[in-house]
Amino acid sequence: GVVGDIAASSDNIQMIKALVCEGVGVGVLTSLDVIPEVKAGTLSFTQISDPILRPMTLALCLASSRQLSSAANLLLAEIEDDFGQLGYQPTQIDA
Repeated sequence: GVVGDIAASSDNIQMIKALVCEGVGVGVLTSLDVIPEVKAGTLSFTQISDPILRPMTLALCLASSRQLSSAANLLLAEIEDDFGQLGYQPTQIDA
């Protein structure tokens, strides 16, 4: 698997969203957590969904003004590969 360089960690949704918006890194949250920010255009996310995850949908969140780093792209590819083995197809959702 991929081991990332963890710049910050939090179990507080508001803190995670604030860190992502500040460009500290990416976050994994449910779609319900980020709806206001996606509608406002401050966050974008890629849905990670699979029947195993129901009823929750996970989202990889990124500040709208940023692009994924090489490390984040590797992590996303690893996640997509793991879920792909379960029949998952990723969906890009932007505001």
